[in-house]
Amino acid sequence: GVPVVVIQRGVVVQEALRNERLDLADLFEAARAAGIKDLRDVEWCVLESDGRFSFLRLEDTSRPPASPPGGPEVA
Repeated sequence: GVPVVVIQRGVVVQEALRNERLDLADLFEAARAAGIKDLRDVEWCVLESDGRFSFLRLEDTSRPPASPPGGPEVA
């Protein structure tokens, strides 16, 4: 498979979860394992091609949003 963005700027991408046959419980479990208490603290979460989740936390809300990992650069 290919990596899929499942959280974008703190918002769960429901369509991506449906397409990957995942539910919120799967996402919450992975977030807890990564030490994340609140999904709103996540800039990006990517479901990797091997089935693992990668989380990038929000750091500074005053900066413009970043592109997803592997995505186009923001000018």
